[in-house]
Amino acid sequence: YRGRWEIEVFFYHLKVGFAVEARQFRDARTMLNAVVFLMGPAWWLHYVQKLARVAPALPCTVCFRAVEWQVLYRVQARQAPPATPPPLGEVFALFCRAGGHLGRKHDAPAGPKTLWRAQQRLAIWLEAYTAFLANGKGCV
Repeated sequence: YRGRWEIEVFFYHLKVGFAVEARQFRDARTMLNAVVFLMGPAWWLHYVQKLARVAPALPCTVCFRAVEWQVLYRVQARQAPPATPPPLGEVFALFCRAGGHLGRKHDAPAGPKTLWRAQQRLAIWLEAYTAFLANGKGCV
């Protein structure tokens, strides 16, 4: 019973954030495939949120790929990323800021909707980075 709330939050990510219930599937097999496919990103969001609260001093590479935290630094912090990976708490704060969380002293922790927006924006920034900047030539 202790883990019930964690399960509720995970399924909230899955149902509301990824709109599993709102999608209209042809049959049960298609729905099952979509749910299985979307469980990975839903679990990742829940895991990152939980780990950043419990162990913010861990290196950010535990949850974020190098290109992800570097793009977050470039866009959100508006500076070149550091040579060594920063702590998870710092990168998670940048990630939440991407979703619209202000991060003021008395603000509540970022919720699921903020994390969904942050994940969508990070995906867009990563696509732009790989399309225009990864080859070192800049925009065409």
